[in-house]
Amino acid sequence: MAAGHAWLVELRALEGIEVTARPEYHRLMLCVLHIFRTAPMPTQTQVLLLIGLLTGLVLLPHPVSAQDPPPAKSKGPDWMVLVTPTVGYLKNTAHFSFEVPQKGGFEEQSTSLTDGGWGGGLMLSGLYRWISATNVLFAFPEVNSSRVIGDMFFLSASIPTGVFVEPYLGMGAMAVWTNKKAGDMHVTDRDELFEEPMIAHADIRKLSIDNKVLGVFPKIGAKFHVPIQHWYIAPWYSYLYEDVRTRARSDGGHVDVYRVHEELTGTPEISADIPAFDTNSSKTYGSHLAGMNFRLDFNYFIQLHGSMYYNFSHELFTMRTITSILFSPWVGLAAYVEYTQKITVTNTYFLVGPTFFFTAKPFKDKIRRKLNR
Repeated sequence: MAAGHAWLVELRALEGIEVTARPEYHRLMLCVLHIFRTAPMPTQTQVLLLIGLLTGLVLLPHPVSAQDPPPAKSKGPDWMVLVTPTVGYLKNTAHFSFEVPQKGGFEEQSTSLTDGGWGGGLMLSGLYRWISATNVLFAFPEVNSSRVIGDMFFLSASIPTGVFVEPYLGMGAMAVWTNKKAGDMHVTDRDELFEEPMIAHADIRKLSIDNKVLGVFPKIGAKFHVPIQHWYIAPWYSYLYEDVRTRARSDGGHVDVYRVHEELTGTPEISADIPAFDTNSSKTYGSHLAGMNFRLDFNYFIQLHGSMYYNFSHELFTMRTITSILFSPWVGLAAYVEYTQKITVTNTYFLVGPTFFFTAKPFKDKIRRKLNR
């Protein structure tokens, strides 16, 4: 036999070693160690065998025996509900575009306004066997001179298969209403008009803008259970449908445009009334989303639920998390954090509050025993 294959004979000899606990794992580990010991520079065949052995260590099922039974996974509750009144902060950046007159026509420009404000709401989350649901209601009375009221609902379900991967289905829905009201507005802007520096003063007596956004997004994917507590990851695909309706109203106003050096002493280059208006617009958007839901927990005392996804149609990213910590069998603390990019706005939400935990009495007694240890 060639010297290069002598190590195969030695590996066969290793099979004669009597091992009482996990013999399959023991033999695989001996093979791995032997390859490194006998070959400072392993051949291509040895490298391929090494990769196969390491793969076997990962995929080989855990042996079951009377001496070494597998650890039993703790059974979770059949149902549970968390109710969380919240208080928090919203950071809002509104993006918008407008047209300014230029020589020979108009030029589109864009800008953004960033503001923040305090508000609150109510968060509900529940679980029944393999179905879970979350609802987040919020209201912020003053952000970017606007009132913001919204509700987001998420429903997900996995079909039990008895193995580590299960089909995953979900549905999300959102409704956000933004109302902006302003009176006696005075706006000053410097720009170029007809290729000459100009300054404009606009007075608007009253302005009201209502914006309503309705969206639904069904999801389909797969749920992969991680062998730690009740952890899982669930990648999914979704198609988002959004209906955006806007109503803008104003009593009108007046605008004066001056040459920069004649602002205080000269007559306006343009002096015109802004007519009153009441307009309605409606647009629909369709977007392809790909994302992932995940869950981490520690015996339900600490839970972290999260979702992240990317909107490939408009190149937008969203991530949201819900974290809860129980201090007793019935009360704890929960926080909702979301960063979301939309077509016309970018929002960052942070909501926190006491959470009240409801579940079946046997499971609550189990939590009480663990807390009292």
